[in-house]
Amino acid sequence: ELNVDASAVSSASSTAQGLATAFEVFAPRPCLGWRPLLSGGTLAEEYSWLSYAEVESRCFALGAGLRSFLPPSEQPSTEPCAEPAAAPFFVGLLGAVGIEWLLTDYA
Repeated sequence: ELNVDASAVSSASSTAQGLATAFEVFAPRPCLGWRPLLSGGTLAEEYSWLSYAEVESRCFALGAGLRSFLPPSEQPSTEPCAEPAAAPFFVGLLGAVGIEWLLTDYA
């Protein structure tokens, strides 16, 4: 049985704030899991997992990479949940549903 006190996350006022809190509170716990594809096209019996800390790290790395394409005058704040300094900059991405897509969504 997994006992989780989600009160810190449930009091968040935005999705971004909730994710930031979950990454901090649940850092060592499993967060995103998948069954690897084996040779022959079958799925492994066991799941592979990324912890909340690993997901946070990958999301921040992806976000930093995307921000690097912006000119310096349009760089957003690096503070989580900060208000944008300028008009939002939108990027469209297309991909198959999977761990990479979820990480991109969270970034």
